[in-house]
Amino acid sequence: MDRMRQQIERLEARAREARTLAEAQALSAEADRLRGNLRQWGPGGWPLPPIFRN
Repeated sequence: MDRMRQQIERLEARAREARTLAEAQALSAEADRLRGNLRQWGPGGWPLPPIFRN
């Protein structure tokens, strides 16, 4: 989880320093995708099968 958050922060920093708008948008989209994965899957990184969920 911390590693994913660090990766998101690095992508956001690179997006702020990007030289072109397209590069900034691509990096920002990747950070958004990772943030969505973190929200969906939680700290484990992979969703649990339904039989293991409470």
